[in-house]
Amino acid sequence: MRPGISGGGRFGENYRLFVGAGLAESCCLTWVGLDDPDEVARRFGGALDDVRECTIAEARGELPSYPGHNAPHMIVCGRAGDRVVAMEPLGWHGKVQIEQISADGVEVLNLFANLNTRLSLRRAVDGRVLTVVDSGGPRSAEGEDPHDLDDHLGDLPLFPPHPYDERQGAFLELAFTLAGHRLDVNWFETTVHRRYFVRNRP
Repeated sequence: MRPGISGGGRFGENYRLFVGAGLAESCCLTWVGLDDPDEVARRFGGALDDVRECTIAEARGELPSYPGHNAPHMIVCGRAGDRVVAMEPLGWHGKVQIEQISADGVEVLNLFANLNTRLSLRRAVDGRVLTVVDSGGPRSAEGEDPHDLDDHLGDLPLFPPHPYDERQGAFLELAFTLAGHRLDVNWFETTVHRRYFVRNRP
């Protein structure tokens, strides 16, 4: 077992979504308070003239095995509860364009994990980033109201010295709680969603 991995801890089922169901250890998931995948894709800069109905695994199959900087940028949008969730197999648009995505009174939650073992969860409404919870710890909190989500953190193992996989599972649990809906393995492996290519990379 490699360093920083404990088996997932209390939220091992969430962690297994990362390692077994297509999330990957580097990922960007964005919950958007809209019910139209095409509108969500438009806010990401997605092209609506090349849309494919497919599973996330099938969408991933359209990407090169070793993508470089010129690889196409893809998002996969699917409904989850009363929101649309956009998954970026290789991307970060949901993180860096959250103000644009949340325009016109829309609530957006973004979970970002990178290969440097950093995790963050952002909440934005109406083009404003309200709160950022960062795995660097409470002192790394950002946004207009950086501690607005503190009541939701409880004893979640979000920060070091908890192993990285436990933090992944805990950040996903926080996102599920705030969104009011859980994603399961079927959402990632067998449910048909809509795939879009984003033409303009941020």
